[in-house]
Amino acid sequence: MLWPWDVGAARNGGVTRFQRPSASEAIAPLVDIAIALTSEVDLDRLLERIVAGARRFTNAEAGTLFLREGETLRFAVVQNDRLAARLGAQEMRRRLTTDVLALEATSLAGHVANSGEVIALPDAYVIPHGSPYGFDPASDERNEYRTRSVLVVPLHDRTREVIGVLQLINARDDGGVVVPFDPRSQRVVHALASQAAVAIRNATLEDLVFKDPLTGAYNRRYFTLRIEEEAKRTRASASRWRSSSSTSTTSSPSTTGTVTRRAIRCCGK
Repeated sequence: MLWPWDVGAARNGGVTRFQRPSASEAIAPLVDIAIALTSEVDLDRLLERIVAGARRFTNAEAGTLFLREGETLRFAVVQNDRLAARLGAQEMRRRLTTDVLALEATSLAGHVANSGEVIALPDAYVIPHGSPYGFDPASDERNEYRTRSVLVVPLHDRTREVIGVLQLINARDDGGVVVPFDPRSQRVVHALASQAAVAIRNATLEDLVFKDPLTGAYNRRYFTLRIEEEAKRTRASASRWRSSSSTSTTSSPSTTGTVTRRAIRCCGK
């Protein structure tokens, strides 16, 4: 696919020179991914497109998308132009996906997965003193690479739970020099991360058999998943209600009844 800001390079003999997209061009990745969400049935391919779109928008040299699995983060998408050119795409992926990140680790991705915060660093090797996260240079050393600027964004589902992390590395200016990530681009990257979360959510539900083919009854796993989601949403609402009503003597609303009614509605009962 030829993105709007790639046109200039194509017209100049394929010489890659990044130009900051205009306001209309800035929404191109969002529109493209939004369309893909309704047509792309392969989750892996869709996530690759989302990471590629975030990288194109920020002119990032590399990008990784982690999926949360229990207490670990699994590499779902790995893209790195420099290493792919030197090692080949297959070897690059093999080298960068061998490890599984533990959530209790103080890595950048691990911290974002646990906190839901966004991290933007001009240089991963120069982290402010006292920060609750750190950067492990082991991968850089193994692959003769140098990580500089980093942008790490959480993937939130509807209940605000972090289900994954999008990490972009080494934003570049018009001349190819590594620079910090532009704060203005962070909103678009965050929007792309949200779309990735939607794609993962849709794929998760698609994997469940919604109804029994004989009885038409909803699958137990699907119903349980929706109950859990509604319970999380209700607990969050109740917490906000208690905070705003801390000086009131009115009793807290019944979460059980609310969850049940929502679950029944969502399943078409």
